[in-house]
Amino acid sequence: MSEVARVMISVVIFCIGAFISIWYMLVGGIVDIIEVMKSTETDAMLVATGIVKIIFFVVPMYISALIVATVVE
Repeated sequence: MSEVARVMISVVIFCIGAFISIWYMLVGGIVDIIEVMKSTETDAMLVATGIVKIIFFVVPMYISALIVATVVE
């Protein structure tokens, strides 16, 4: 595989990991918690999943960085 293809694949994988990490995990977790707090009944499972999303929002970024490191080698 050529060096340009490896760099392009690395950039795409990193961008996908960043999108999942920031948009789905961080913003999604915050929105989940806000929606639960606005409702009349509080569901503990929804609060817990929102908190877990916020805590582990960096994991997709780490996974994409590991994939990029293996592709570039």
